[in-house]
Amino acid sequence: MNKNIYIVATLLALAIIALMSIQIYSIHEDFKIKEEKFSHQVQEALINITKKSNKFIEGNFVVKKINYRSQGVTVQNKNQQTEDYRIRLFEELSTDSNGYISSKYIHKEIPLDSFHIKKALFKSNLPVSLNSTIVPKSKQEVKNIHPEMIKSSNEIVNDVFDESISINIYNNFSPKIDTVKLDSLLKLELQQVGINARYCYDLKSSLPYISLNKNNISDNLPHTNEDADYAEYSINLLPSNVFVAPTYLTLKFPHQKRYILREMLSLLIISIFILIVLVGSYIYFLSTIFQQKKLSDIKNDFVNNMTHELKTPIATINLGIQFFSDKNIQKTPEAEERTLKIMANEVKRLHQLVESILTSATLEKAEFKIKFSKENIHKIISDLVQNTRLIVENKGGSIEAHLNAENPCAEIDKTHFTNVLNNLIDNAIKYCDQNPQIVISTHSDQKGIYISIKDNGIGIPKEHQKKIFEKFYRVPTGNTHNVKGFGLGLFYVKRIIELHRGHISLKSDPNKGSEFTIFIPFSQKLSENYSNKC
Repeated sequence: MNKNIYIVATLLALAIIALMSIQIYSIHEDFKIKEEKFSHQVQEALINITKKSNKFIEGNFVVKKINYRSQGVTVQNKNQQTEDYRIRLFEELSTDSNGYISSKYIHKEIPLDSFHIKKALFKSNLPVSLNSTIVPKSKQEVKNIHPEMIKSSNEIVNDVFDESISINIYNNFSPKIDTVKLDSLLKLELQQVGINARYCYDLKSSLPYISLNKNNISDNLPHTNEDADYAEYSINLLPSNVFVAPTYLTLKFPHQKRYILREMLSLLIISIFILIVLVGSYIYFLSTIFQQKKLSDIKNDFVNNMTHELKTPIATINLGIQFFSDKNIQKTPEAEERTLKIMANEVKRLHQLVESILTSATLEKAEFKIKFSKENIHKIISDLVQNTRLIVENKGGSIEAHLNAENPCAEIDKTHFTNVLNNLIDNAIKYCDQNPQIVISTHSDQKGIYISIKDNGIGIPKEHQKKIFEKFYRVPTGNTHNVKGFGLGLFYVKRIIELHRGHISLKSDPNKGSEFTIFIPFSQKLSENYSNKC
């Protein structure tokens, strides 16, 4: 049974560890995904800012835009019998200086023979898309070809190349960046992509730490400074301006990881709650199993102990019955009286054993009632000392009472409280391997009265002192069982003291004796009708 419990406990522990590992891995992966998403959102915001640079860049400068277009086609006259190929070239150069536009056109037509290329080879090397003839009905139907390139509808036209180049030239370029507008725009763009993290930014003319990756990303795309302790992104504010030194906007998020963790807060709370529930359930499961095992062992010990305790009076009573029922035994009045007295004592003992078991069961139920009345505790102690003195002196010991409490009156249940003191005095006598020396003392304060019972008995080891008030618990003594009992006495004592709203404590050392101290408050305020006399 024990082996199976340990196997199941080990398997459950491994399962919980595996679940915790999977959960931690999932959270780590989710954190990485959110980190990448955060980076993409920042990049998107920065790119949007570069598209709106006119909102925060100010300055007087002249922009000259140069557009150059070059186009070449091969043409052939459809009506001619010979394959007369010609190359027709068209070039356009236009400039725009702050709204002043000027254009220049150049047309050239060159015979194919001037290139010293064989016509058959030329035809075979043309791309399929270019080798197909186009017979336009009108000039407008030929796309991407300047109208001047088609002079007659009888011409077969093949497009050879078409390229266009645009260049911006800035004269007297001295831009000024309005940081207030830039900050407002930056905050707005970040909010639009869903980022509300704290940031700071800087403007730099160069980024010496940036190196391009394998994909040859252009300088105008954002970069992340992975070597720094904080997240950092940079972008060129004027990516189309190739003639002036770039100005980089560097954006930093000092607490990016903390921000992402806050975004994952609900997931983290749920995960931690699940882990706590799993670990707590596992601990509760183990503690319950071992507690049940402990209770099972205690129950078995109690049953065995109770069997031995009940056997003795039953056997004694049975012998008395046989004595009176056997006619062959000679009976004298003295023998009969002695036998009846022994039987009566054993019946009384049997009744006490059964009563203690029933009382312990009743103590744990709510219907157990305490009848409070104001009593003089000094008088109760004096009566107990007087009744016990003869027993102690027969063992060569002594019992003393030092009653120093200024106010000895308190609200108690006299019967149960007397049983509590009697149990403690009885234990001091039973668990003593020498001449018992018992001292009972009292003192009081504003709250209540303290009763101390000190002996010179065998003492109780520290590892058992917290358990002696548990039900059925007895301090292990090996194979020696000199003192009989059920382990209910101190359980009863503690329960009665708790019902009096008090508490009990223990100081003990092995072979040096024990000292039990009881505290009882003066007024319980639990009974409406009690005697005011003490």
